[in-house]
Amino acid sequence: MKARTNTVRRAVMGVFVVLLALSCGVGWTLGQSPTTVQAASFGPGIWTSKWFMGAYLVAGTKLAVYCLEPGAETPLDPQAPGASNVSTLRGYWTSGKAHYVEPYSDLAGLRQMAYILHNFGVPLHTVADPNGRAAAVSLAIWIIRSAGDPWLQENVIRDRRASGAAWVALADQMVREAKFNAKPTPAIAEVQAPAMHWDGESRTAGTLVAAAGTKHLQLGGAVANGDPEPGVQYSPDRTAISITDGRSHTIRWDQALGKTDSAATGPHVTGGWEVSRRGWPAAVTVFAGRDSAAQQQLGVAQQEVVTRGGSWGRIVPAPADFRPTLSTQVDVVRLSPSDAPTDRVAFAIEAGSYWPTYVEHGERKFRALEAEGTLYGPLTQIQSGDFDLATLPVAAQVRLVADAGPGEYLATAPAGSAREVGLYTWVWRIRGADQGPELQTGPAEAWHLHGDYAFADEFGQPQETHVQPMRAVPLTKLRDRVLPIGGSTVARWDFACEDDGCLVAGKVKVPLVVRSTMYEFERGVSPQAHAPESARVLARLLTRVEGGEARMPAGEAEVDTTEGETYSLPMSAAEAGTGTETHAEAEVLVPRDVRSGVTVQSCVLREDQPEEIQPLIDDTCDVWGSPEASAIIEQPRVETEAVQQVTVGESMHDVAKVEGALPEGMRTELTFTAYLQPQVGHPKFDANWRERSDELPWTAAEAAAAASCEAQPVATTFAVHVNETGAQFRSPAVTAQSDGVVYWVETLLARDVETGDEILLHRGECGLENERTIVHSKVSTPLVIVGNGHAKLLLVCGIGLVGGAVAVALTNMIRTRRAQRVESAAGKIG
Repeated sequence: MKARTNTVRRAVMGVFVVLLALSCGVGWTLGQSPTTVQAASFGPGIWTSKWFMGAYLVAGTKLAVYCLEPGAETPLDPQAPGASNVSTLRGYWTSGKAHYVEPYSDLAGLRQMAYILHNFGVPLHTVADPNGRAAAVSLAIWIIRSAGDPWLQENVIRDRRASGAAWVALADQMVREAKFNAKPTPAIAEVQAPAMHWDGESRTAGTLVAAAGTKHLQLGGAVANGDPEPGVQYSPDRTAISITDGRSHTIRWDQALGKTDSAATGPHVTGGWEVSRRGWPAAVTVFAGRDSAAQQQLGVAQQEVVTRGGSWGRIVPAPADFRPTLSTQVDVVRLSPSDAPTDRVAFAIEAGSYWPTYVEHGERKFRALEAEGTLYGPLTQIQSGDFDLATLPVAAQVRLVADAGPGEYLATAPAGSAREVGLYTWVWRIRGADQGPELQTGPAEAWHLHGDYAFADEFGQPQETHVQPMRAVPLTKLRDRVLPIGGSTVARWDFACEDDGCLVAGKVKVPLVVRSTMYEFERGVSPQAHAPESARVLARLLTRVEGGEARMPAGEAEVDTTEGETYSLPMSAAEAGTGTETHAEAEVLVPRDVRSGVTVQSCVLREDQPEEIQPLIDDTCDVWGSPEASAIIEQPRVETEAVQQVTVGESMHDVAKVEGALPEGMRTELTFTAYLQPQVGHPKFDANWRERSDELPWTAAEAAAAASCEAQPVATTFAVHVNETGAQFRSPAVTAQSDGVVYWVETLLARDVETGDEILLHRGECGLENERTIVHSKVSTPLVIVGNGHAKLLLVCGIGLVGGAVAVALTNMIRTRRAQRVESAAGKIG
């Protein structure tokens, strides 16, 4: 086994020596081509125990070559003339015919050998240890050559052991580097033609992108702009460009057309390219012995260099047609009869298009473009679909020249050309055949704008439409300025039509819809243009007015309030006007829960009109909260006067005087309630003025806690029907059941007889002076002892004491009078 290992090692070392010798030869010739040689000699390298590992020198040229056949006979005899470039290494017998080595044609391995021979085999005289370097090259070649051959591999292992560790490590590094870097020469594709691009939409300048490999360029209709990048050179007139570094470059250019140049002379470029690529061929250059075919073949290698070139014809930027467009926006939508209709026309170009320019006296200018605008009108509506514009009335025509390129221009029609009521809409057109010679230079096929080009904006666009509006403002008046709760009145609204144009547009009668809205109105609120946000809408109705007639809608409009209730505003047209004076009347029913007032506002709103005439309408309303269109709600007022004094057991009453307005459609009633003030020690009474026998009299604490005037109601009368105002109404009588102070409180209610719903109209205040009745006790009235036992006993005792005192007094009086009589009689007798 050891002998076999030594044999493999010797073979590997032999290959290493040959390759090293070849590489050294290349290094000493400094790149000279191989020549015919007569003999080879030993160059830098080392001797192992069996053979030489290193470079061989070719006689006469000092060419360093390396053994490609480890284990073969040493190549010391004269060499055959010439050399062969081979991609397959021959098969051979090792020295003494110990082993036959198969031919070698592995492409990757041959590239790796070529890489090692070229990069490490030469020049050996520049390294510190040329012997070690040459030995490492030979070993690296043998490592690659022995792949797949166990005999060679065993000898390479032997040679690795016999060599220095540094040389072995260097050989392994060479193999690794070759495997990574020894790539085939890349294929060379044609260099992409330069690309010319426009900058933006003005099309006055652009960029030229030259791919890597571009050599020279020639501009036409343009000149290079700015300073050249490193590796780029411009000719004095900046039309010729040379690229010396083979890299990609971006070159800026300006269009250079005169006023008389046509589109055919636009910017373009021609040029050529050249590209070189380097790589590693799957081949080596082989030298063979002249006299013995068994001698080792020696080899060298060079890196492969491939060069390819070509040229391009005329190259222009992307198609640069001139495709102008425009859009418009009228200056004033709502016209007055004397206004001059104006339209702002914004010229632009389609994406990918350009606005042509020219250079005159060093100044760049835009070529002039002409457009024609037609103002159609007056119209009652904007038609849609297919129709013939020639059948529409024309108010004005305007020709506009855009001589400053893209941007906005002002077009003005004659003043008063749109004085009739109606719609007026612009239509603009651009036609290639209508343009002037500045734009259409040269033959028709070279015009800057194609002769068959035609652009027209859409008819009837809102932003291109004027309105000569109907000038009609509805003015609302209410018949009554004061209303009762739940009352009704009549609202009337009139139109004031200006210039006989209220209901006529383009000599055609046009219907209008009037919106009448009733709001709850607070007293003291000033009139204003619009209803406050907090104003409560009670109802609204839409009324159609057409040709002097007011027509009601099919049904009444209803409004849901925030409380979930629904009200309607019934209106009936009456005595509609004719001609330019139009009016209508409507009944206004006020909801019963409204206490302050109502106001009616009438409007002509665009959203309410038929769709076809909405563009003719400007929203107009009369003043919200105007005195003429408002009414306050008058509520009943009650004044009372109670009987001032009565005695217990007598009847008492209250008298109420009702003023103001009574609710309409409801029964109004007065009720009266008597409240007895609590007194300490007095009994407590119920609502029928009966003593509550199960309760103790009022204590001081209870009386203080019940300080309210309404703490002890003792009587409530039946309701008194109130059928008119300005009259007095006496309450039903109430019999006083105890002494004390009584206060009266009156309540005025309105009741819907059908639904039973009630409205509190008025409730008096308890404790008023004119509502007080004082009830006195009856002294002569036999006592009726009531109450608890203690009270009765005290009362009886008191009465007894009083009676006794009276008896004593009467006895004394009788005795006195008797004595006086006796004395008088005695005097007479005497």
